[in-house]
Amino acid sequence: MAQNLKVLGFDDNSCKAWRSSGDRTCMVAWARGFSAGTARSAPARRRCRRRTVERNIEQYCRKNPAGLFIDAAYRMSDSMSGRNEPIRK
Repeated sequence: MAQNLKVLGFDDNSCKAWRSSGDRTCMVAWARGFSAGTARSAPARRRCRRRTVERNIEQYCRKNPAGLFIDAAYRMSDSMSGRNEPIRK
């Protein structure tokens, strides 16, 4: 089902919404789509599994309860793309 799911955004991007959601399918699908889109420009195109994305968001929201679950996707994308790596000549 999630393969055909198209999600543009959410009314509530908070970690509170993440924690209270009974069904995180849309949230995880959005994060996977965001990661896939940003990874296209990365040298090594990596695909994230649903459980990996869900675990990363869960850990981020546990550490940042007042944060936004979409920030977890941004951080995950940065780490996958190499943007967090030191600049080399």
